[in-house]
Amino acid sequence: MQVGSAIGREFSRELAIAVLQGESGSADEALERAVASGLIVREGAGPSVTYRFRHALIQEAAYASLLKSRRRSLHARIAYLAEARTSEFRAYGPEWLARHYAEAGEINRAAALWLEAARQAKATFATREAASHLSACLATSRSLAGGAEVTPEIRHIRTDAFVMLGDLASLAEDIATSDDHYRQAIYETSDPEVRQRIEKKRHHCRMTKRGSAPIAFYEHGAGDTTLLFVSTQAVGLAMFQPFLERFCDNFRVITVDPRGSGRSVGLRRPYT
Repeated sequence: MQVGSAIGREFSRELAIAVLQGESGSADEALERAVASGLIVREGAGPSVTYRFRHALIQEAAYASLLKSRRRSLHARIAYLAEARTSEFRAYGPEWLARHYAEAGEINRAAALWLEAARQAKATFATREAASHLSACLATSRSLAGGAEVTPEIRHIRTDAFVMLGDLASLAEDIATSDDHYRQAIYETSDPEVRQRIEKKRHHCRMTKRGSAPIAFYEHGAGDTTLLFVSTQAVGLAMFQPFLERFCDNFRVITVDPRGSGRSVGLRRPYT
């Protein structure tokens, strides 16, 4: 049960046995005793059988009984096996693997997997999940033991994480937060080309007027060719952010806050 508690609330027979391989005692017998006691529930049959703790508190109690060193070694073995032998086990998401690597003290690998989980979530516009994964990525990257020196790999991961947070804030039309994340990304990297590429993503607000009404627009990127994005509806940056991310490296891109959105003043009746 201790191995199962380290895997999670639900775990497969194959992974539990693989983790226990070479240890004394029969894993199958231990699982059957736990089922007979009512602590875990068997689901399915044959090679695809899985086990589930009847209650989360049972899993927590079993996990709490593990020594810290034993926890770390179990999480490391779980992560290595699940990642290296994907043909034998069900596909585990990068966030699942990241949690186990983090608990095993494998900070670089855990942070990289949290970042990959965020990329996958962002690609499907699951922005809340992406932001959560990025927060876990940055928290993991800050957990280096004993104030160890930050490696170039971690710096690169943190840079990408802050850039993605900036993109997500842009999708939410939170310009101030977005630019703050981009600034943090620029701080993380020492590569001039990377800094320049991130700088092109920032939203430089400009103001003009139509009559006496202030109209806000934003400049991004750089280049000899200017692309102008204007929405016919009262929506601003969020509509164009996916295109902006692609074009700002090679073009000067301007987006406009339509009247009544962002910083642009709304229309007043009577309309003319």
